[in-house]
Amino acid sequence: EVLVASGRDGGVRKARVVAVWRWGYLPSGGTALASLQSVLTTDGIVDSEARGRYDSNTLQVADGLLFLGGSGGGPRAAVYVAKPAVRDGWTCVPIPDTSAQKVSALAVADDASPHLAVGLSNGSAV
Repeated sequence: EVLVASGRDGGVRKARVVAVWRWGYLPSGGTALASLQSVLTTDGIVDSEARGRYDSNTLQVADGLLFLGGSGGGPRAAVYVAKPAVRDGWTCVPIPDTSAQKVSALAVADDASPHLAVGLSNGSAV
């Protein structure tokens, strides 16, 4: 969570954000450097049972996309996807044909054609 100050009314509010960093090294092999790639709010994912919930421990980054596992709109497993280079927003992708209530783990296979593995709360995977 970060505090966001409004320039217009002087108000302050808490906001949940996802920040993506890129780690690198100096050419001479010196100290590790980090550069901020993107920051997105999670305002598009309403953290409530009825409208959607995410697990920040499932965050994965692949091919310019961010993935968060959780549940979307009631007890239904879903993956939230964002493309920070395009806009500050998340799309909810429900996982069909499962009795799982939430996504418990995500993993990325980063080869010539990246794949996203989704682990579900009922022990199954897609």
